[in-house]
Amino acid sequence: MIFKRIGKMQDSIVIGMLVGLIGTICMEISNTLIYKVKKTEVVYPQITGQFFFSPKRVNRKENYILGEILHIGVGVDCQ
Repeated sequence: MIFKRIGKMQDSIVIGMLVGLIGTICMEISNTLIYKVKKTEVVYPQITGQFFFSPKRVNRKENYILGEILHIGVGVDCQ
């Protein structure tokens, strides 16, 4: 049902935002998996959280969540 509605959508901004959200979610999943097998030192929310907080404070739960929101927001907006 929802796929039929998306197929008929012609607004390029909304389509771009949906594709950006899907792409950002895929980035988050792959980055989290790579982080868990110790192939990278940081995850994307830690990087984006550093816009607001010092690197020492990024790992706090509320700062991590803010970094996650910022990363998804930028991913949806810039696609």
